[in-house]
Amino acid sequence: MRDDKQPICTYGGYTCAESYQSSYGFCTLQHMPLDPGGMCRFCIEVKDGSSLNFMNQGMPALVPDSDHLDLTGAFTIFAFVKKTAEQGNSGASREYIVTKQSDYSGKGYWIALIPTGAIGEYDMEFGVYVGSEKFRTARQTVNVPVDEWLHIGVTYSGTALTMYADQVMVSTLMFDDEPPMYNRRNSQPLLVGKDFAGLIDNLLMFDSVRVSDDFVSDSMCPHNLPANNDGGLIAYFRFNEAEGFMTRDASPHGAGGTFGYLGLVCANAPEGNMAMLQCAPGHTISEVLYANFGENDGTCGAYEAGPCALDRQLVEEFVGAACLNHNNCSIPATVSTFNTTLACRATTRTLAINAICKPALSAWSMHTAPTLVGETHLFTDDLFCPFELMDQKIGFEGDDNALPDWLDQTLEDLMMNDAQCGGADTLDSAQTGRPVVFGLRAKDGCGYRSLTSTADDFDATVTYPMIFNVSAMEELETCPDFPQTRFPDIAITVLNGNMEMEGAHPAYCGSWSDVFVMTYTPVFTGQPHMAISYEAGASNADKILVDNLQVDVTFAPISSATSQVIGSIVDEVQDTRSVCEAGVENRVQVVAYDGSGNRIMQHGDAQEIAVHAMQASAVRYHVQNATELGVYNVFITFATSGTFNWEVNLLNDTIYNGTVTCSGAAIRPMDQLNIDFPDARFKHTMVSYHDDLYVFGGAKSDKTYLDATLKFDLGIEENSMYFSYKRIVMVDNMPEEEYNVELHLDTEMLISSGKLKEDCSDLRFFTWEGDSTLPMWLEPSQAPAGCGSSSTSVWIRVPGGMERFWMYYGNKQAKSTSDASSVFGDMFEDFEYTNSPLDMGWTVEDVTSDSCTPDAGYNPGEAASFYTSDLVSMTGTRSLRANIADFLGGSLEKAVPMMKRFTMKVFMYDLKCEGAHFVSPDFKVCQPLDLIESSAQHKSLLPNLDNGVGVYTSSDNETYCVMYPWHSSTAKREHGWHSFTLQDDDERLTITYDDVMVLPLRADDVTTDVSKIFLRAARLPEQEHSSVFWDSILVTEYIPGLAASYMEEQHVVFSREAKWETVGIQDPPPARQAHTAVVYGDSMYIFGGEQSTYEYSDVWRYDFGDDLWEFQPAINGFDTLGRHDHSAVVYNNTMYVYGGRSPAALGDFWAYDFDRSSWRPMPVSEGMMGRYGHSAAVTGGKMYVYGGYVSKEQSREGELTDEIWAFDFAHMEWLKVGPRYDNFAQDWIEDPTDAILFPQAIPLPRFAMTAVITGMEPALYAVGGAGGGSMMEEQPDIWKFDIQAKEWKWMGSSSLLARYDSAGALVANGTLLVMYGGHAQGRFMGDVIVIYVGESGLGSGDMLRAGLVAP
Repeated sequence: MRDDKQPICTYGGYTCAESYQSSYGFCTLQHMPLDPGGMCRFCIEVKDGSSLNFMNQGMPALVPDSDHLDLTGAFTIFAFVKKTAEQGNSGASREYIVTKQSDYSGKGYWIALIPTGAIGEYDMEFGVYVGSEKFRTARQTVNVPVDEWLHIGVTYSGTALTMYADQVMVSTLMFDDEPPMYNRRNSQPLLVGKDFAGLIDNLLMFDSVRVSDDFVSDSMCPHNLPANNDGGLIAYFRFNEAEGFMTRDASPHGAGGTFGYLGLVCANAPEGNMAMLQCAPGHTISEVLYANFGENDGTCGAYEAGPCALDRQLVEEFVGAACLNHNNCSIPATVSTFNTTLACRATTRTLAINAICKPALSAWSMHTAPTLVGETHLFTDDLFCPFELMDQKIGFEGDDNALPDWLDQTLEDLMMNDAQCGGADTLDSAQTGRPVVFGLRAKDGCGYRSLTSTADDFDATVTYPMIFNVSAMEELETCPDFPQTRFPDIAITVLNGNMEMEGAHPAYCGSWSDVFVMTYTPVFTGQPHMAISYEAGASNADKILVDNLQVDVTFAPISSATSQVIGSIVDEVQDTRSVCEAGVENRVQVVAYDGSGNRIMQHGDAQEIAVHAMQASAVRYHVQNATELGVYNVFITFATSGTFNWEVNLLNDTIYNGTVTCSGAAIRPMDQLNIDFPDARFKHTMVSYHDDLYVFGGAKSDKTYLDATLKFDLGIEENSMYFSYKRIVMVDNMPEEEYNVELHLDTEMLISSGKLKEDCSDLRFFTWEGDSTLPMWLEPSQAPAGCGSSSTSVWIRVPGGMERFWMYYGNKQAKSTSDASSVFGDMFEDFEYTNSPLDMGWTVEDVTSDSCTPDAGYNPGEAASFYTSDLVSMTGTRSLRANIADFLGGSLEKAVPMMKRFTMKVFMYDLKCEGAHFVSPDFKVCQPLDLIESSAQHKSLLPNLDNGVGVYTSSDNETYCVMYPWHSSTAKREHGWHSFTLQDDDERLTITYDDVMVLPLRADDVTTDVSKIFLRAARLPEQEHSSVFWDSILVTEYIPGLAASYMEEQHVVFSREAKWETVGIQDPPPARQAHTAVVYGDSMYIFGGEQSTYEYSDVWRYDFGDDLWEFQPAINGFDTLGRHDHSAVVYNNTMYVYGGRSPAALGDFWAYDFDRSSWRPMPVSEGMMGRYGHSAAVTGGKMYVYGGYVSKEQSREGELTDEIWAFDFAHMEWLKVGPRYDNFAQDWIEDPTDAILFPQAIPLPRFAMTAVITGMEPALYAVGGAGGGSMMEEQPDIWKFDIQAKEWKWMGSSSLLARYDSAGALVANGTLLVMYGGHAQGRFMGDVIVIYVGESGLGSGDMLRAGLVAP
């Protein structure tokens, strides 16, 4: 309600009134006139809202007849009426709401209320005259509440006549068996409120049948806008004028000035008669609207003067003088009455008068019918992305109406923060840490802009659902069944465009008051619910904008600020250095979190992870998705021994920085477990192709020459996929039958030393022969003796009589094979199902009781007390919940084969609540004894039938108890998972808590048998009731004295995928030894060799893809090519062969063109003596030749050398790298910067060794060979020659390296040297040795490789 005659800012929908409309017709927010001062939009003089009061009026409002009011087709009429206690009834038999009937015949249409005599009860009547003296009339008793507005509605379709009260249909009358009939046209005026006592407001008439969905908007919203006229609105009287005697028709038909009149009386007397005006009692004639004598057309309220008439002003003045301020008056309809003459002649001359009868009290009431105008209603269709507002820098009439600066800045900040912006269709999703912003253009119930609401009127929150939080029990002093926790609610910030912000101009005339910006930033993932409601006077139906909408909040992108790095080589304590081994792969894990600290449960960020060390080539890594979503396995290999500063980067930010100390790489034999190795041999060749090894020729110990081609698949790739360590496991007192052996393993030590994965998933057990894997089950990490403890329980299913077997570990890419069912079979229960335990072999015992006293009674149990749950688990994802908080409890049992000697192990999650929760292997039905005086005496007479352990708070609430009788122990109760082990050797039962503490029984000689797994859950008197969880229950046979132990650790390379096979069977080259083999393209080429003193000079090609040998005839030949014990390397498209013997040592140099199959001689150096048993390899455009047996002046005598020579392919010249004894004397020793500098240690002269060049900083590795005083002593060491620094470095020694005439090749991207066979200590070797040679730098694919040769 507005103050009388106060200019106001536009207020949607209400008519502007002071008897006349403003020039804009209606003040709505779509039509906003400016006031002259430009300060505010307002309607001229306003009285907002009124209705007609027919108690005081006593006379109807009259609307002159018009064709469109005749309703000659289908139609709808709505009106609000209000009967008041003060007014009561009018006393008439019918109180008309509207009527357009003849006073004489009653023909026309009408809506009336007929009093029934009961308070608040009326018969509603709706009638239509359809011609031929037929009326169609409906009548129904309705409740008309006193002092409340009632919406009356009627529709007529021609065949159906229907009445509604408050939008509810109360009656319908069908005429389907008759043709459509409609109201007949008449000339009667439309009367509103005839004989009515009460208030009437908002009368609407349509020339169509409106559906019920339109009733509210039709009746409670103004229809002045064209968009609302589609329904055929033909009359709309809002009665909002509040004073005066006219009310305007607001429909399109009233746009020309159609009015209704309050208290209108009319007279149209033929000439010679009396024109009589009669007001209702208490009314006086206050105004003459029309008076004319002569020709008059039209009807009451709509008279029009014809051309033949007296002067209107004269007549009106005379009538006014005679009638004003009188209740009634009579005027003769003669010319003489007006003291004048009328010259014209007319067929009919009348005196027609329209006058207004004014009541003593106002006919207007300020009580208005319900309206949706100005009352904010919330609609999701009005939600939008407020970033759209940022384009509205200029307002409706100028800069004064621009978007407020503070709001523009707020939106800009949100946009800069990558806020999610949208309307209703985007509200159901969000991302943690990312602002969500949406806007609302507030409207009232009629769709006009609502300028009356404020931000404080809204209640907007995002609420997370309740979740069970088992871990929160630790912090609770009381013991509810389960604490339900949730993330904190998020209050949605609501900003309004008209808010007063410090230092900011308010919006022009409140013009942004209908704009709301709402924003929030979710922190936690989950599925919270959004609710937004309006609390300021809206109807219940439309006060909810968002009703409990589920929002899927996903994690934001991975964040370097919150993501974590975990693993054995990660420093857990500052200045603590972890241990690793050079060349052996380590694993750390990056656990992905978003910026708000939420675990990211999806993969997709592996490419954002990088590892760096202070030395660029000191570390190699690769990243894989872990099995657990959002976790990444980062496999890291450190190049050499020493202490490294290293870091893990995520999104180019450092998320971990620490140090790690690595020991030197161990020399590892290739484990031969379950691998059929070929016969031992020496003087063979081996090359690497795609990390498979190809061996050709050689000689066996019986001097047999070989022509077989062997392929060895190591079962590893560039990224280590092998086991690095093994131990022998010994079993004492192993029976002849299959048995479950429990091994206690210090996994804590193995993990901390970097040898075992943090989850122990790379632990494997194999039979002694290696023909099968032994089933095993590893107690999980959260178990007291689980992975990561100093005494981890590992259960292995061992075949009968097997007193030793193998244990392997150290494979960072291995996946767990732990499987309890493969070890224990049916005698293991992990509750990994959703069915009832009763469907899975368990039964509920219906007669057992935890008490044997007769007065305690027997608890039959309730099966619903036991069910599987995913709230907490030991293994898998589910456990058994024994719930006595919501159910009665009972006894659950499962039969197992009876055993006199057994181990039963169970895991219980203790919530530290009250009740009886225990496990027993033998619980039996109690046999109650008669009561005697002492309960202690009573218990002492009980048989030893029951043995068990668990929670029994009637005995002790602070410790775990054993029975029977129940008594406390020294094991303090603690929240979380705990194990109980019941073990019986048929002489004594022991019960162990958490694999450490033995709990006292009632006697030392207690023993029992196991026949079932018995679980009890029972309520105890006057104690709180809660739950426990059971999981991972096992029962197995127990043999006293059986014990498993493990021996010392051995370094190995072991892969179950490794295998030997024979290839190239068809047409191989002739058997030979001491030849060379190189790889060019997709083929292996062999050259030379010896058989029975015959020196070969042929070239053969083996195609790796086609598995075929092919002789390569040369287009030219030289008699001196035949040789053995030479070297060969590949550079570009050419094989270069140097030295050898035939049978004397050779010093020539040859080039073989692969593409042309041609030979050509190469330059040699005068200072370089002929040699054989040397090695050669290529890097940096040079071929390096090392060691060998050199002749003295071509005599049969010679010596071993430690020389290194280099041939420069670009300059085609030789250079002696050293050791030198002078410089400058010859071309090959001209530049001292190319020489080995002394003092430095250098390896002993040798021959028949293996040498390769590899590394990002290339180095030559020389391994083994023969030397010493006799020149045939096996050398057990490995040396590295840094080609850039010209320095030798001793890398270590091992008896495994003491061999000569072996063959080797590089695999794993040049980081591993694999050697096979050879000769040592008078015997031929058939083993494989793996040597790490990555100290000079680890690459990622562009390694320099050696052209490997055998001496």
